[in-house]
Amino acid sequence: MRAFDPTLVRQTMKARSISQSDLAQALGFTSQSAVSALLAGKRRVTVDEAAAIYDLLGLAETAPSPAFAPPEPTSARFRETPIAGHAPDYAIVPVIGIAGAGRWREAIEMPLGHMPVLGKMAGHGVFGIEVSGDSMDQLIDDGGLILIDPGQKELSPGGVYLIANSGGEATVKRYRREPARFEPCSNNPAHQSFLISDDDFSVLGKVVWKSAPVI
Repeated sequence: MRAFDPTLVRQTMKARSISQSDLAQALGFTSQSAVSALLAGKRRVTVDEAAAIYDLLGLAETAPSPAFAPPEPTSARFRETPIAGHAPDYAIVPVIGIAGAGRWREAIEMPLGHMPVLGKMAGHGVFGIEVSGDSMDQLIDDGGLILIDPGQKELSPGGVYLIANSGGEATVKRYRREPARFEPCSNNPAHQSFLISDDDFSVLGKVVWKSAPVI
């Protein structure tokens, strides 16, 4: 899986003499400025738009996946110079996308960069997510960074999970039993719980860290 790469898109457009106006027209955008904002990172790219752009430019084989998935390589690790006989273990993990901690929203793959974490937090495939929304603001701030462990998909009461529906839309919610449901942790009363039976969803992983460990 690869995230949408605006640099690759710009390079391909230049090599094939495709203007932003040409791309905007092919995508059905109302103006060239939409493409300009997209390539400058000022506008988020939907999964459908990313797939369409890659297809139009002949990059379909490297097109972004329509849903969140853990990065293929394991996290890079390094050790600092030992201090008083101790060698702190750190890891660099990728931040691969954005998930709405509110209503279902389209999962968006963006090359946000990387973040350092304690090595013990960086298991195989662990990745970072920037959360957007206020339905979990009692636990995770809007714009906060969290770590997702895709190896922990078994639901446990009180656990917080990144989940997605069949359309590739993702959200972060806490799991509760009796009845089995996902619920918000919000100061905003507009957010409501929903039963597991209400949606066709998949568990992408458990939230294992934010600014402090999530229990």
